[in-house]
Amino acid sequence: MSEQLPRFLTIKQTCEALQIGKTTVYALIHSGELKAVRIGTRCTRIPLESINALKIQEIAQ
Repeated sequence: MSEQLPRFLTIKQTCEALQIGKTTVYALIHSGELKAVRIGTRCTRIPLESINALKIQEIAQ
C-alpha cells in the first residue's frame, strides 16, 4: 500500500492491510488482540496503531 493510510481504518481496509478475512478481523477484535472503536451502532473503526502493534507482535513470534 503506497498511499498514506488514515488514522482509523474500516474493517475492509484492515482486511486488506493485514491480508486476512473479515471473520478473522472480528475474531481478533473479540479476543482483544486488535482494538476497535465503535461509532454508533453500525460503524467500527480500527486505529492504525493497533494494526501496527499486531504486525510487530506477529513478527516477534
